[in-house]
Amino acid sequence: MVLTQKFSIRLSIRLPHAILFGAALLSLLLAFDSSNLQAQESDETSSSAVTVDHPDIETLFSQLDSPSFKDREAATEALIELGPEILKPLTVHFFNSSSEAGWRIHRILEGIGKNGNESDFLRSIAIIQLLYGAQDVQSQRRLAELQFQWKVTRRREAAQKLKQDGFKFVSAGGATSRELAAEKVRIAMMVRAAAGRDLGGIRIATGPDPVEKPALPAPDRWENPRENRQQSILKIEKIIASDSSVNRKTVEGLLPPEFHVSLPPGTLEVPESWEADDESLDLIADLSTLSNLKFRRQKIDASLQEFISNQSALSGLEFANCEFDDDSNDLKLPKSISSLRFEGSLPPPDSFELLAQVATLKLSKIKLDEGTATAISKCKIQVLDLEEVEFTRESIRELVNVRGLFRVTISLCKFKLDWLEDIRKKNPNLISASPKAFLGVQGPVDIRGRNLTGCQISQVVPDTAAAKAGLQSLDIVTAMDGTKISRFEDLRLMISQKRPGESMDLEVRRGDRKLNLTVQLGTMGESIR
Repeated sequence: MVLTQKFSIRLSIRLPHAILFGAALLSLLLAFDSSNLQAQESDETSSSAVTVDHPDIETLFSQLDSPSFKDREAATEALIELGPEILKPLTVHFFNSSSEAGWRIHRILEGIGKNGNESDFLRSIAIIQLLYGAQDVQSQRRLAELQFQWKVTRRREAAQKLKQDGFKFVSAGGATSRELAAEKVRIAMMVRAAAGRDLGGIRIATGPDPVEKPALPAPDRWENPRENRQQSILKIEKIIASDSSVNRKTVEGLLPPEFHVSLPPGTLEVPESWEADDESLDLIADLSTLSNLKFRRQKIDASLQEFISNQSALSGLEFANCEFDDDSNDLKLPKSISSLRFEGSLPPPDSFELLAQVATLKLSKIKLDEGTATAISKCKIQVLDLEEVEFTRESIRELVNVRGLFRVTISLCKFKLDWLEDIRKKNPNLISASPKAFLGVQGPVDIRGRNLTGCQISQVVPDTAAAKAGLQSLDIVTAMDGTKISRFEDLRLMISQKRPGESMDLEVRRGDRKLNLTVQLGTMGESIR
């Protein structure tokens, strides 16, 4: 044992019998060293020893120090395949290992983590931190890379399994976290290079100068586990016994903020009639952060309500033709969200109780009663998009009382112009039309002071519905489908109630003549031939 600690044998003799003799001698010395170390510390580890039901486990451990590279590689791969069951004996073996075996134990822990579920991964990373530390930049970067690889693998596998069950998952575009991390490293290298030589006054725009600070707070400073072997083994036992939430906090504390990695958020479309079972929920958790969640023809029961409430990072939430029954009173929408859409149905008014802020609320193909409109009006909404919504004079008045409302767009909604008069007097730019159909006129021409009423058009676009119906420039449209209009925005609002291909009756004044024209509306955005 003394010889192996103080000397290293370097086989440089080229003769075949000398090589064989040297290899045999090295193997004998290593076996002698390992057996003595194990005998010396057997009393200390007897209380923590764990056996695994595998006949070759000890043989595999011993082969990590084999003179044959092929045998070392084979033992490493075989131990990885055994999985998380060998975490305890593997880490105990670490204390008796050579530098070669110690490096391979690191590899085995990485492999078990990457091949396992979240609990296996977190346990492996936490044990790596305890045994090897992460105080230098290289180690921290390696741990960050491990986390990224694990998340990418879990997301890919989970997305494939969910696809078989009818889920649709799309990752957000743009640079991935890995690409962003690589860019950070590249910039850091440029900064270090710039610090070592004169760049002729060129300064790399990287933000404020970094402040020197330890990678981890002092209380979490890494301590060599070999200094107190028994205590280290007890810590490993605690890591193995802990659940994912505990180990997740441990792993989160391993890396400084600049090395934290996350996958780009994604959009998940849930299949019809999905029931939130544990297996699916675990797979969805492996997708990492969800930015958008879409439901189609779902009964929003208690399990789905809980699932929705657990999505804390949503920026978009959509319900299309979902069933909201009395039990849906417990559905609590996110406090703040960028985009919220309901199509075909609405939840009970109580569901909007916690909803405080929405950038865009879109309601489609629903009947909006005054009670629900009053509940929505208590939220802070910037843009309200109404498409094919049946509302009353009272409900639209409640909606426009929303705090922070910047614009209301209307499309394919049936209403009377006089319902909006009081609103437009207070804020003429609040309500705007978003027509799907296309007439093909431009305007308006200011006819105030000319003792005329209606909307005078400045130009008719050739080969459009207006041109085909016989409209001409400077015609004044005074009524549409029997409703009197007085401004160009009235014309847009009336067209917004129609679909492409539908007809509309126009009353037109051309000079001293009054004309009745019927126009078949075209499609918004159709090309001009």
